[in-house]
Amino acid sequence: MPLTVAVTDNEDGTGATATVAGTGGAAVQLRTSRVRGDAWPPPEWSDPPLARTGDGTVALSLTPGSYFAYAKTSTDTSPPAFFGVTDPAGLAVSTLCRDAVAARLALVNLPGCRRVHQEVWREAANKDFPCVVLDLEGLDEREESGLDGLDHIAHPVRVSVCDQFDFRDKKKIRERYEPWRQRISDAFRWQRLEAVSPTFDTCTVEHLDIADPRNPQYTTFVSAMIIWCWVYRTRGI
Repeated sequence: MPLTVAVTDNEDGTGATATVAGTGGAAVQLRTSRVRGDAWPPPEWSDPPLARTGDGTVALSLTPGSYFAYAKTSTDTSPPAFFGVTDPAGLAVSTLCRDAVAARLALVNLPGCRRVHQEVWREAANKDFPCVVLDLEGLDEREESGLDGLDHIAHPVRVSVCDQFDFRDKKKIRERYEPWRQRISDAFRWQRLEAVSPTFDTCTVEHLDIADPRNPQYTTFVSAMIIWCWVYRTRGI
């Protein structure tokens, strides 16, 4: 049985519980890293690691946010697990959605991507190309009323693939980034981001320009889409 780790949010802002399996009774170490949307892979893993022997649970004392975790024995390393630590009185759901989108992008095969930037508005200057930019410029939430006091709220995150444009080889840049666009869409279309909230429903994808013509003098190639993160929210105070 391969080594695995699954993490469950305490949902009270105190942390989470990791369940390790496949240890074969061996000593195991567990490390976590908080998601930072501006640098991938996560730059800092917790040190010293948490430890236990054999299969079982490990209590994680963490502040609200989005995290990765992995387990390691002397002979095996688990795949990374993405999870959230939520607090009803803490971070806004929209913030957790952006962190979760950034974390999911870290698992998508985007050869050569140098960084995922989180911005308030889409700004192509001073970026490490090629890159992906997450922003909210000109976007607002969508809302559908529901029954039993629950409403369906969609939180938007624009995802833009950006690179410097080369007029000498238009075919090459198109062939490079059309697969990125396809893989990003596949990673989110009708997929759940469980780390955001227990009431998270699904993601939908709104495709924007394959090649955005509005960039200054066509100096930057941008291909974009909006990820809509649908969450059920209880109305009222």
